Amino acid sequence: MIGILMISLVVMMSSSAFAQGEITREQFAEIHQHGDASRNQIRQIVESLCNEHNVEDREKKIDEYMRSQYDKDLFDCYYEVAKKYLTVDDYKYYVGRKNDPAIRLASEHQAKLKKMTIDSMAVFIDLAEQVISDGQSTVVEYECPKSYRAKWEKYNSENDAIRKSVFSLIQQTTGSNMDEDEMIQIFIPCVSAKVCNWAYKILTEKDLDIFIKEKKSPSHQHIMQYRQAMVKSPDDNIGTAIMKKIMAYFGIEE
Repeated sequence: MIGILMISLVVMMSSSAFAQGEITREQFAEIHQHGDASRNQIRQIVESLCNEHNVEDREKKIDEYMRSQYDKDLFDCYYEVAKKYLTVDDYKYYVGRKNDPAIRLASEHQAKLKKMTIDSMAVFIDLAEQVISDGQSTVVEYECPKSYRAKWEKYNSENDAIRKSVFSLIQQTTGSNMDEDEMIQIFIPCVSAKVCNWAYKILTEKDLDIFIKEKKSPSHQHIMQYRQAMVKSPDDNIGTAIMKKIMAYFGIEE
């Protein structure tokens, strides 16, 4: 049961250490952003864990933990990973990034596109059902010029995690047993075209130029290593780390 809870937490949160110039706790606090897990979801996990282990006076203890300790524990978990991957120069880079009007505007557009994509999962489910039914890719026409599409594909080349997340959601929703490689081959092109069409109405070519340039920076590489480690590394997994702190707080042995 605990293992399942850990996996669930990792899904919701979404290595060589840099020995010199690691980011300080104060610097990290300034640029840190929490994952997507809501406090209600975390509380449900904590309640399930406490119920399973018959923790005494658990409602009061859970209230106290979520009010006074959870945010501190979660930040500690993030920082323990961040200081292995992020440097003082990375901090300076991201502070400068926040103060650049062009980058701020591009980031606002990016956030709008992300929200639209998340809010449009029903579209992807419909596409997936068509693909599963037909056994072949349902063609989605691109609505943008070739120059935009080329930049979009260059910018989007690292988003395997997003594509696989969409695939996992579709698989769970539709109950399809289609092989992942097969699904990616015939379904992901539909997803890419659909999201590109949305992007064309939100992200400008200037935005894409900014993001493509950023991908080449050492700081971008560091932040990508940091984000991947939080999910994929057994030693740096945020879900595992916060579960250990929760279990310690409530006196639950592993």
